[in-house]
Amino acid sequence: MARRITIILLVGLGIYSVALVGLRGYAGYEDRMRHYAELGRQNALLGAQMTQYVIEKAIANHIFDLRTVFDDDYQLIEGSDPPRYHTGYDRYFDRNITFLQDAFLNADQVYYAYAVNDDGYVPVHTNPELSKRRLDGDRQSAGGPEQTYLGMWFYTDTEGYEYWEYSSPIVIRGRHWGEFRVGIPTGLVRAMVKRRVAVVSGFTLTGSLALASLVYFVVRRKLRPLGELVGATSRMADGDLSARATCVAEDELGDLAYTFNSMADRIQESHTTLERRVAERTAELAKANQDMQTEITERKQAENELRESNKRFEHIVRSSGDWIWEVDANVRYTYASGRVKEILGYDPEEIIGKRSV
Repeated sequence: MARRITIILLVGLGIYSVALVGLRGYAGYEDRMRHYAELGRQNALLGAQMTQYVIEKAIANHIFDLRTVFDDDYQLIEGSDPPRYHTGYDRYFDRNITFLQDAFLNADQVYYAYAVNDDGYVPVHTNPELSKRRLDGDRQSAGGPEQTYLGMWFYTDTEGYEYWEYSSPIVIRGRHWGEFRVGIPTGLVRAMVKRRVAVVSGFTLTGSLALASLVYFVVRRKLRPLGELVGATSRMADGDLSARATCVAEDELGDLAYTFNSMADRIQESHTTLERRVAERTAELAKANQDMQTEITERKQAENELRESNKRFEHIVRSSGDWIWEVDANVRYTYASGRVKEILGYDPEEIIGKRSV
C-alpha cells in the first residue's frame, strides 16, 4: 500500500517537475532577454553620446569642419584587401575614439562596438580588421535630427556567430551622421537559461525524492497499530509524567515508542534543570550583549576610518584634472566631480539624481 502511494506520488511530482522546469526556463529566457536588451541599449546610447561629443569638440576646436565629417569622398587605401578607405577624420578617430570603444569591451557581455556613418563607413571598430571599411548593404535606419530611438537587430558575422546588435543614432549639429552599435552574443542568453534550468531541475528532483521518501515512511508508520502509544500519550496529557510506552517491536513503531519514552524522560528532567538552563541562558545573553557592545565600538571605528577615506578621496578628486562620476544600479548619477562644469557645462548638483543616458 505504502509503495503504491509512493509510486503515484512520484509520477505526479515528475509531471509537476517537468512543467515547473519548462515555465522557469521560459521565464528565465524572457528575463535574460530583457536584461541584455537594456544593457545593449544603454551601452549604445552612451557610445553615441560620447562619439557625438568628441566629434563636435573637434569641430569646435577647428581640427576639421562639419563638411569634412559628412564628406563622401572616400580615398581607397592602396593595396588594401578587402578595400579600406581614408577620410578627413578617420585618423582623428584612431587617436580619440578607439580607446572609448575599447572601454565597452570591459563589460563581459559586450563583444564589439563601433560607430558607422550613413554611408556604411566604419572609421574605427573594436575589431581592427573591420576598421576603415564600408559595410555592404548596411541596415542604416535613416532619420532626421529628431531621431532618438534605439534600434536592435539580429546579426550573424562571417564566422557564423550570432549577436543581438543594439544601436543609437549619432546627430552632429542637427544632422543625422550615423549610429553607434554594440553586439551581445545570443549564446550568453542561451547559456544562462541552460544553467537556470539545470539548477531548477536539480532542486526539483531532490525535493521530489525527499518528499516521496517522507510520505512513504509516514504511511508505513500510520498503518501499524498505535493503540498503546496513544494510551501512553493520553495519560501523559492528563498529567501522569511517569507514563511510558512498551517497546515490543524492532520496527518503525518500536522506534516511535522509544522516541516517545525518551521525550517523556526529557520532560521529567526539564523540571529539575529549568533553573540551571535559565542561568545559562542569562549568561549567554550577557555575553551576547558584551559582544554587541564590542561590535558597536568596532563599527564606529570603521565609520571614522571611512570618513577619513572619503576626505582623502575628495582631495584626490579636487586635485585630479579628469571628470570623475558614479552611477547607481538605475544608471542615475550619485556623484560627479567639479570637472563636469568644464566638460558638460553643468554644476555637479544639476546632474545628481539624473540618468546618465
